[in-house]
Amino acid sequence: MNIDKLNNFGFYLIVGIEVFFIYKYAKYWMQILSILKEEDGEGSMFSQKSLKDTALRGNLIRGYGMIFSNMSASARILFSSKIENPKIAVLAKRLRRTVFLAILTPLIIIFVLIFIAALMQ
Repeated sequence: MNIDKLNNFGFYLIVGIEVFFIYKYAKYWMQILSILKEEDGEGSMFSQKSLKDTALRGNLIRGYGMIFSNMSASARILFSSKIENPKIAVLAKRLRRTVFLAILTPLIIIFVLIFIAALMQ
């Protein structure tokens, strides 16, 4: 087997796996956002419509504040070990697992492919 074919296979394998993890990540975030919207009405995060309206009015300072507020709320959901809502806690656990696997899986595949390529030479 040619090493170039092995490298191409590894590249496409990693890209495919990352696309799968991105899909799962987006799916879990959409579920979390729908739960937040159901419970808090508009939710603790600003919607894309409100961000767009603020940007169109030219209030950039308020827009930056809204963006950083969304980022801090997302980080609080993703990295907090104590979440009161059990529905969000389950989804946050799945989200953390997806992020961890999205980082770890390509590293393992790369290590294995490097090892195989070294054996083939």
